[in-house]
Amino acid sequence: MLVKKAIGFSKLRYWMYGLSVAMIVVVWVGTFLEGGFNLGIDFKPGLSQTIQLTAGNPTIESVRAALKGSEHNFTVQPVGAPADHKFQIRAVASADEAKVQNLQEVISGKAKAALEAKFGAGSETVLESEFIGPSLSSELVVQTTWIALSAILVILLYIWFRFKFAYALAAIIALIHDPIFILGLIGMIHMEVTTATIAVILTIIGYSLNDTIVVFDRIRENIRLHQGMNMYELIDLAITQTLSRTLVSSLTVILAMAAVFVFTQGSIKDFAEALIIGVVVGTYSSIFIAAPMMVGFSGGKAPKEKEPKAISEDGVEA
Repeated sequence: MLVKKAIGFSKLRYWMYGLSVAMIVVVWVGTFLEGGFNLGIDFKPGLSQTIQLTAGNPTIESVRAALKGSEHNFTVQPVGAPADHKFQIRAVASADEAKVQNLQEVISGKAKAALEAKFGAGSETVLESEFIGPSLSSELVVQTTWIALSAILVILLYIWFRFKFAYALAAIIALIHDPIFILGLIGMIHMEVTTATIAVILTIIGYSLNDTIVVFDRIRENIRLHQGMNMYELIDLAITQTLSRTLVSSLTVILAMAAVFVFTQGSIKDFAEALIIGVVVGTYSSIFIAAPMMVGFSGGKAPKEKEPKAISEDGVEA
């Protein structure tokens, strides 16, 4: 792709580095002030039930209002058609309740009492119930941590194999930058952390990696086409050449997730919100963080590439 003039992204690199550090500090300080992460039922003891209310013409708002007076912080999502009056309710046990033997009955009983006080005795029918005990929640935390770390390790090994050291190191920093910021933001806004949150983080890492590799491939191609060109000018050219592809891809994902965010509730809405922010951050890091850092790590010079092997007339490598 030919461009008349490259945009000077690299001239802003120090401002962008400072902005990234400032944003990460702000969100993690915010997380600390909020008392840490808001762990959901996937990582703490708690109860998830699908219920049906048969009296009082219940709505999602009235069910939430009824459970708001309970001792537990219940989240409510509609299930099926509105006329069915089916809802999924979820609540996490408090620290004092974590060792209670009949914890499932305790939380379920409090939910039942709150709902029947609002909609009448016998109005609640439990269709499905799932309980996460203390031991299982701890096991899920360990398993999820190892799965996430393993996925990140495989991605980093792939980058190391695909590119030279300077490329790989810059890509690794950009990849670490994105999930650290998103995790801090999730903690700061007190969004519930579930297995869907881990899926968001891994999706963002994969998306950011894809953007970064596209830019790096174009940089590597331009090194061969524009030998002797200043490296910062060369990466500006590469980023400008891939900019339309990057923005169109990002906008497509954002529009799709915006629809999910507007028309859904609960954990799916949180997933869409986190993914929208993550795509924006991933696009930002692939443009302003990864490529300039690659040049910095290579000392302002083009990373050395292997010379292509000569091919003889009979098609055999010399």
